[in-house]
Amino acid sequence: MSQSTFSNGSKCITSLNGAAKNTNPIVSSDCVTGNASQTFTYNPQTKQIVFNNKCIGVSNASTKNGSRLILWDCTEGNDQEWSINANSITNADGKCIDLSNGNQKNGTPLQIWECMGNSNQAWKQQSIAQPPQPPQPPQPPQPPSANQSFFKRYEVLLIVLIVIFVLLLLSILIGIIAYKHSHKTE
Repeated sequence: MSQSTFSNGSKCITSLNGAAKNTNPIVSSDCVTGNASQTFTYNPQTKQIVFNNKCIGVSNASTKNGSRLILWDCTEGNDQEWSINANSITNADGKCIDLSNGNQKNGTPLQIWECMGNSNQAWKQQSIAQPPQPPQPPQPPQPPSANQSFFKRYEVLLIVLIVIFVLLLLSILIGIIAYKHSHKTE
């Protein structure tokens, strides 16, 4: 579920005065980027449009044309069930969210009305880009495996043993060369 705004051009669905209380009217107002009173979350499982833990519903759960939209505690009622369509938002009864009389004045209440395909019912969902997540802190180094651990612990000792072995081989070679050289001259 991502945060969204719902607009029909220059107007957005708005919680009046940004209030998140029961019976608060849902109105239309100029779309303003970042306006918290125009930021909703649509839950596709429950089909609810949520504003600060309150759901958009129809006043008195009415199904009559002209019934106003309000915020209310989220329930499983049909009056809070919305379908987001390509060019409209419909409730469980198939009625559209409608801008009352097509009035473009800020604060105009929203209502339900038989879907007519008019511009005052053409609401589109627009996802709000979420801020980028902070970079993840670097992961601590993984503990070495048993084989790596053995070599890490004894790395210096192994190097010293290899150097001693090489020196021992060199001294043996020098001894062999010196012995052969001393027996050749006789």
